[in-house]
Amino acid sequence: MTQSPLGYQTVDIMVDIDDVVAPWFESVDEGCREAWDPEGKLGPCRRWSMWEHYGRTQEEWGSIVESRIAHGLYTTLDPIPGAVEAVNRLRWFGHRVHMVTARGFMANSENIRRWTPEYLQRFGAGYDTLTFAKDKVKAQAALGLEFDYAIDDGGHNYDALHAAGVPTWLCAAPHNGDHPAERRVDSLWDFANMILAETVPEHILEHIEVSA
Repeated sequence: MTQSPLGYQTVDIMVDIDDVVAPWFESVDEGCREAWDPEGKLGPCRRWSMWEHYGRTQEEWGSIVESRIAHGLYTTLDPIPGAVEAVNRLRWFGHRVHMVTARGFMANSENIRRWTPEYLQRFGAGYDTLTFAKDKVKAQAALGLEFDYAIDDGGHNYDALHAAGVPTWLCAAPHNGDHPAERRVDSLWDFANMILAETVPEHILEHIEVSA
């Protein structure tokens, strides 16, 4: 933590990208529905392994992902409403936002790592650091800090960060509804408001909001 000029402690916040900032699952599932279930007979997909829901192979699903990539999955996909405003609002109050994402480890990895900062810049999402890492607990050591708060949609990431003592919130997504979590939040916007309410004195928060 670092002291703000206004007297409160600013914090380091880990923010996942896919399904926290960008609607990755929704976009890929839309592609699956269009290709394999246009009449909606199978109902909503509620699992990460979408190919199982649609009765397809993982390789066939991979082709859908590649198609979505070609149509802007990592470059022009509109962010989740309120997500960009949320990270910028956290930084406005002096908190540090560390984007940590597991994207960029499969096909198109080199392009995805290049596209990601361009995507964030395109939509005006500010951040202090951007790290590509599957192990988000170890990402702390790579950054030389400890996260004071974290938000992620992945149940396994939530479990690992929670076990490491990081106050972590599971961001609601279709694929994690059944995952047990002590802390769950509907959106990054709600998460940001909650963190600000915990970290910024009410009179300062209200004064700056009105001034802005």
